[in-house]
Amino acid sequence: MNKKIIKLFLIITTCIFLLVPALAQTDFSTSDNGIDVYFFWAHGCPHCSDEKPFLEKLEQKYSNLKVHSFEVTGSKENVDLLKKASKEL
Repeated sequence: MNKKIIKLFLIITTCIFLLVPALAQTDFSTSDNGIDVYFFWAHGCPHCSDEKPFLEKLEQKYSNLKVHSFEVTGSKENVDLLKKASKEL
């Protein structure tokens, strides 16, 4: 497997594992501010395809939650955004 694809997969997986516990511990119902979730995903990734319906349900349940979805396998701009987010986090 290409090293670049492996690295991208590891970054995406790490983001998912960091995102889910943070969501579980947050009380959205009492928040005055909107919450933005940035979801970077890849075609063919089984974890990503599991995460999509989960995030859609959360977005429907909590009106102040907005999921921003970025597909990274077909977009250099989204890969660059993922790299920038990874560096900042």
